[in-house]
Amino acid sequence: MTDAAPWTGGLFLGDDVLAYSACCLLVDGPLCKETAWDFVTSTLSSWHLPELIPRVRTAVDELVGNALVHGKQQLCQQPFPHAGMVNVLRDGPDVACAVFDPGTATPRRHHGTAGLGIVETVSDAWGWTEPGPHGKAVWSYFSSSGSPVLNGLIVERLSTLVEVFTGSDDLRMITAGP
Repeated sequence: MTDAAPWTGGLFLGDDVLAYSACCLLVDGPLCKETAWDFVTSTLSSWHLPELIPRVRTAVDELVGNALVHGKQQLCQQPFPHAGMVNVLRDGPDVACAVFDPGTATPRRHHGTAGLGIVETVSDAWGWTEPGPHGKAVWSYFSSSGSPVLNGLIVERLSTLVEVFTGSDDLRMITAGP
């Protein structure tokens, strides 16, 4: 990208990054996945977590691709006014990314495709939320220790985002880890 992205701003105190969440709205079109990649790269770089970029970008690539294909089928009661949203959360060196879409269908593996298998391979844990009136979130988690046990603060923040963006009052998250 040649111009600064709108999400590159943040709260800084010296060299410390105070922001713990970043969000990017997705517009359906040929640049949607590239926008998500640039967002993840920019966000993780600003958080001084460049070692996570390849894994998180790979997961986001698959999750955004799935959201664009499957998230527009079986639309929820009051769908998002956009194709979806990518949110990246952090607590220290632990990171989660969530892709929100307006669909009600939960993720499942399709024969002959590697999509969710790739997400499982690059993530320490992944899963999805129960669909609400505005859609669902599919997420992946990257632990600094490699543990599939989710960081409590990240779970709390993700639960809040799920409630706000999906309208779900069922904040149950289904873990489908390795």
